[in-house]
Amino acid sequence: MPIIITLTEQFWGRHAMFKRFLSKPWVTFIVRTLAYFLIILALIYLYGYSGVTGGHFIYNEF
Repeated sequence: MPIIITLTEQFWGRHAMFKRFLSKPWVTFIVRTLAYFLIILALIYLYGYSGVTGGHFIYNEF
Protein backbone atom coordinates (compact mmCIF):
# COMPACT_ATOMS: atom_id res chain seq x y z
CA MET A 1 0.00 0.00 0.00
CA PRO A 2 1.53 3.38 -1.01
CA ILE A 3 2.12 6.03 1.59
CA ILE A 4 0.42 9.33 0.79
CA ILE A 5 2.25 12.37 2.10
CA THR A 6 0.18 15.50 2.42
CA LEU A 7 1.47 18.93 1.51
CA THR A 8 1.55 19.91 5.17
CA GLU A 9 3.77 16.97 6.05
CA GLN A 10 6.07 17.80 3.15
CA PHE A 11 6.29 21.43 4.28
CA TRP A 12 7.10 20.56 7.89
CA GLY A 13 9.61 17.96 6.79
CA ARG A 14 11.43 20.52 4.64
CA HIS A 15 11.07 23.13 7.38
CA ALA A 16 12.73 20.82 9.91
CA MET A 17 15.50 20.00 7.44
CA PHE A 18 16.06 23.73 6.81
CA LYS A 19 16.18 24.45 10.56
CA ARG A 20 18.75 21.67 11.05
CA PHE A 21 20.82 23.16 8.23
CA LEU A 22 20.68 26.63 9.79
CA SER A 23 21.61 25.30 13.23
CA LYS A 24 25.14 24.49 12.05
CA PRO A 25 27.64 27.11 13.26
CA TRP A 26 29.39 27.61 9.93
CA VAL A 27 26.08 28.21 8.15
CA THR A 28 24.95 30.83 10.65
CA PHE A 29 28.35 32.52 10.41
CA ILE A 30 28.13 32.77 6.61
CA VAL A 31 24.49 33.93 6.64
CA ARG A 32 25.15 36.61 9.25
CA THR A 33 28.31 37.78 7.48
CA LEU A 34 26.41 38.13 4.19
CA ALA A 35 23.55 39.96 5.91
CA TYR A 36 25.90 42.45 7.60
CA PHE A 37 27.81 42.94 4.35
CA LEU A 38 24.58 43.74 2.50
CA ILE A 39 23.57 46.20 5.23
CA ILE A 40 26.94 47.95 4.99
CA LEU A 41 26.65 48.12 1.19
CA ALA A 42 23.16 49.62 1.49
CA LEU A 43 24.41 52.22 3.98
CA ILE A 44 27.31 53.17 1.71
CA TYR A 45 24.90 53.42 -1.22
CA LEU A 46 22.52 55.64 0.76
CA TYR A 47 25.41 57.79 1.99
CA GLY A 48 25.90 58.93 -1.60
CA TYR A 49 22.47 60.58 -1.48
CA SER A 50 23.14 62.44 1.76
CA GLY A 51 24.49 65.52 0.00
CA VAL A 52 27.82 65.53 1.84
CA THR A 53 29.68 65.71 -1.46
CA GLY A 54 26.89 67.66 -3.11
CA GLY A 55 26.91 71.20 -4.47
CA HIS A 56 28.89 74.13 -3.14
CA PHE A 57 27.80 76.38 -0.34
CA ILE A 58 25.48 79.02 -1.80
CA TYR A 59 26.07 81.84 0.74
CA ASN A 60 29.88 81.99 0.74
CA GLU A 61 29.89 85.80 0.15
CA PHE A 62 27.87 86.74 3.24
